[in-house]
Amino acid sequence: MAFSALSDTELILIVIAVIYLWECLVWLPAEAVAFTTAFGSLKLASHPTFLQRIDSHAAVLSIFPWSRSIVASEWPVPVSRDGLCILTGAKAGTFIPFGDLKTVEADQRYLRINRTRTKCASLEAARRFANLLTTLRELHIDKRDAVLDEAMQSSFSSEGVVSRIEQVDRSVSALRLASLLLFIWVFIQGPILYYTTESQTGALIRYLAVSGFFWLVGVVLFAIAQRRLLNSPATEQFSRVATLCVSPAGVMRAANIITSDAFSEFTPAAVAAAVMPATDFRSYIGQRLRQLTHPSASDFPDTSPEFRSTRTSFDARQLKTLSVILKEQGIEIDELLRAPVPDFDARTWCPRCLTQYTLESGDCPECLDVPLQKFNDVSIEQTTMPVV
Repeated sequence: MAFSALSDTELILIVIAVIYLWECLVWLPAEAVAFTTAFGSLKLASHPTFLQRIDSHAAVLSIFPWSRSIVASEWPVPVSRDGLCILTGAKAGTFIPFGDLKTVEADQRYLRINRTRTKCASLEAARRFANLLTTLRELHIDKRDAVLDEAMQSSFSSEGVVSRIEQVDRSVSALRLASLLLFIWVFIQGPILYYTTESQTGALIRYLAVSGFFWLVGVVLFAIAQRRLLNSPATEQFSRVATLCVSPAGVMRAANIITSDAFSEFTPAAVAAAVMPATDFRSYIGQRLRQLTHPSASDFPDTSPEFRSTRTSFDARQLKTLSVILKEQGIEIDELLRAPVPDFDARTWCPRCLTQYTLESGDCPECLDVPLQKFNDVSIEQTTMPVV
């Protein structure tokens, strides 16, 4: 059907539908992961390759208005007792000792460190890391390890994720219902009224009145829920509410807006341990473990001793904390790091990405400088990084 043949009402519905589908896309920094579901357990959201950029990517959330979504992110910068490493932007590969840390603050969704900006998953995440780095800067070097360990354990706490989910569900239940009713009225009941009612004027008045009511209720419930759950400045909260005041599609996705930002203090591993089915969790956490135990050249853009020391120490601290989660789940690290079943002509495999090759030796071209391992040389005891 040609657009010229559509009425103004039909065109408005199409525009709202397109905006609604756009709201199902969320742009995240490279270190962030989205979990989503409309039915059953949360699973990893799809990340289309054509929507990936150098330092960010898009996640496709469930399109159903009653769906649940969680966004979690790794730490935006590796941190040790000595300083931190910048991984993205023009200053990628820079090591900054705490003595040279002059400015650290949250700038919208960015963590501003001196003159560099690192994108975070949310404003809440940027503010939390800014506060952590400010605290570490003021502490004596001998006291920083204890603060880092506590912050790391908190961010990897699957029990904290479960508690947060319960709190979020209680706070957004009414908002989720209002969003669903608005969705049903706009996209289901509205067209029924339009095509079955003889009095178009009367149907339009009823349609707009009920839509406006659910719209207003959704905005009010969103304002209440974000004040309870998100520790955002008043200006940021007002900006979000103002956006929903001009976007009915945004109100339909309002619960997901809040749940996407309400878990900024947790890492993807913690969320995965709390919400994913056992099989999916093993697959996801196995990939994360391989990244930590077999770092690639992209993890070390600077070869200075300070950068390498901080990055290695940070990864070792993550590995130590992850091992606690796996122990609680009854999973052995060696089991997740074992070699894959070889293809009939495979001679070697990459311990980071599990890609198999017919080469006898060399480095994985996908993971840069990660040495390939021979299938007949794989040790039962996998090599792990030192634990701090």
